[in-house]
Amino acid sequence: MFTANSMNCLAEALGLALPGNGTLLATTRAAGICLKTAGRRIVEMAKQHYQQGNRDVLPRSIATLQAFENAMAARHRHGRLDQHRVAYPGGGGSGGREFHHG
Repeated sequence: MFTANSMNCLAEALGLALPGNGTLLATTRAAGICLKTAGRRIVEMAKQHYQQGNRDVLPRSIATLQAFENAMAARHRHGRLDQHRVAYPGGGGSGGREFHHG
C-alpha cells in the first residue's frame, strides 16, 4: 500500500472518508462510484450545515479524540509505515495518545 492509499485509510478511520475508499485502485469502476458517492455526501452535509444549522456534520465534530485514537490504531495495524510519521505528525513516533485537538 502506498502513501495515498494509506492516508485514505487514515481518513476513513477518522470518519472523514467513505468506508472502503482507502483500498480502491484509482482506475477501477468502484473508485469512480466511490468518488460520486463522496461528492453527493459532501453536498448533503453542506446543506445540513448551511441550511439546517447542523454542526454535527463539520469535520471538527466528526474527527473527535476517539476518532484520532481509532486512526492511530489503524496506523499501527498497517505496520507503522514511514509515510504516516511524515504525513501524520499527530501520531508521534511513540504511538502515544496525546492529541492537541481544539
